[in-house]
Amino acid sequence: MHRLRRTLACIAWLGLAGASASAQQQSGVLLTTTSASSGSQSPFHAYWITHERDQVQIAEGMRLLVLRDDGWWEVGTTTLTQMNSQVHSQEVWASPLGSPHARTRMIPLSDDDACPGDLSTYSVGWVASDFAAVHHDYESTCGGHPISGEESFTVRLDDLRGSHLGSRLNLKHLKLSDVAGAEAVKAMALGAEVANARAAQSVPEEKNNPPITTSDTAWIVIRRKGHYRLLGTTPIERGQGGNTYDIPIDPPKSLAGADELAVGWDAILDQVPDAQDAYSSPDGDFLVVLAPHYLSIFDLQQRTIGRRRMRMMIESPNVIAAQWATGINVQRWSETLLPLLKEAPYLPEK
Repeated sequence: MHRLRRTLACIAWLGLAGASASAQQQSGVLLTTTSASSGSQSPFHAYWITHERDQVQIAEGMRLLVLRDDGWWEVGTTTLTQMNSQVHSQEVWASPLGSPHARTRMIPLSDDDACPGDLSTYSVGWVASDFAAVHHDYESTCGGHPISGEESFTVRLDDLRGSHLGSRLNLKHLKLSDVAGAEAVKAMALGAEVANARAAQSVPEEKNNPPITTSDTAWIVIRRKGHYRLLGTTPIERGQGGNTYDIPIDPPKSLAGADELAVGWDAILDQVPDAQDAYSSPDGDFLVVLAPHYLSIFDLQQRTIGRRRMRMMIESPNVIAAQWATGINVQRWSETLLPLLKEAPYLPEK
């Protein structure tokens, strides 16, 4: 009897160990790209890619979903119009799931609208669990002296909550020093110095551009060859500016998230010569490579690229959000994401 109990206990333990090992061999990544089609229902295209042993599955949807500490959020854009005006502005919003937004919204005219034809368009270029890089285009004809400009900066995702245009006009630009410390500010100054030195040795017509002046609130995160990078920005004002420059320091994980790539970029180019970006799973089991018109998934074994598991056409390789799940969280994410990706990203048009 005692031997039978020990045998049953051993079988139960092996079953639990096998289930645990199976869960640990699961990983998944939620990639969101910008849509290349101007007439698309949404500016975003999401790919939920899961890998379990020899099985690879992909679910797609037209929305930008982000897992935060308090649950799933959505980021989107709404086109704003005014009566008797052909000008269309755009705002970016972020909110917890269950806070639906309209794809378009009419802004009523009032006696305080001195410039109903003003343009103010916001778009998003990168999103993490707590931050977003935003681009702002604006144009005004107030006072008979037209002005226009552009700027790119980083904000906290919480600052995009809601959908009121007025709050966007004074959207708080996040300081680099607040999230990356004093060393990042020194790196910003060094990057601007290098960029200005190169500009001074460039063709004569470019020497007329004003030198780059750094600002602790003018920077964004970009993705380049499988890694996140910090980029300093300058605004375009009166037709001048708009320069960008590298900030030679790695962004902290608290800002951009995980940034490990299990293989070198040259090894990726050997498999996909026109690769633009790549992501490897935290458990080192698979690799996602993005090229201009397609996405490829490869096995990884001991930091070596194995066989290609899948290749599929994509609209755009420009990934603006990426989050990983491993182990039992893969199933949990799937239970949430699969229904959401099938839904329309906006309320029906009225």
